[in-house]
Amino acid sequence: MNGRSRPIAALLSAALAAALLLLSGQAAPDSVVGADRLALAALYGSTSLALFACAGAFLLRRPLPDTLGLVRPRTTARRLAAYIAGTIGTSQLLDLALRGLEVRESSVLGTIDRALVGLDGPGLVAVLGCLALAPGFAEELLFRGLLQRTLARPLGRVGAIVATAVAFGALHIDPAQGTAAALIGLYLGAVAMASGSTWPAIACHVANNFAGVLLAATGFGDGFAGPAIATASVALAAIGIWAATRDLEAATRAQAG
Repeated sequence: MNGRSRPIAALLSAALAAALLLLSGQAAPDSVVGADRLALAALYGSTSLALFACAGAFLLRRPLPDTLGLVRPRTTARRLAAYIAGTIGTSQLLDLALRGLEVRESSVLGTIDRALVGLDGPGLVAVLGCLALAPGFAEELLFRGLLQRTLARPLGRVGAIVATAVAFGALHIDPAQGTAAALIGLYLGAVAMASGSTWPAIACHVANNFAGVLLAATGFGDGFAGPAIATASVALAAIGIWAATRDLEAATRAQAG
């Protein structure tokens, strides 16, 4: 794509993203909502975020894969498994905290659970695509891809991770969901920065969303509380945080050298 066509592509992407965002708002869930409406809102919103990421990448005039972090990661399959385990463990700990504070059921997370409970068959497959795959890809493309990589130079690695996590939390609007998202965003930011790629963060996000949808649909999520689950979640979170922190330090040393 030549230099003249990139601004046009950016404008068209942003315009389509804005239109889909409006559609997402019209389909957004309220206190009583079905899984189909929830999935439609998520699909519109996710596609909108991906298009906004592409629009920003077009304006920066660098190759899109580099700008969005869609490059080969500096990691191994074992490390990726540790990252994913850490995401799920951290997410579960935050979920337990929200339940303990008795704010989860009245939040968007509670609304989603009520919409998904009992869902199975083709409906569950469709919802997994709309609520797990699409948001996991689009949100990471925009936040850990475009935004974090763009902010790394002016703010530094840590500053970019924190700023992006705060923006990621603010996107979710709901206080309970937004707080949890911001904290998860810190972890995903470290994963993306440590690996030099957005792909591992996408994998972590999608895997965590898959787990959340399946727990809600089967009703197992309501039983995921107590000392055993908390201990397992701490262990998984510790594994992931250790791996991400160690790899981030190694990447920082390599860049400094």
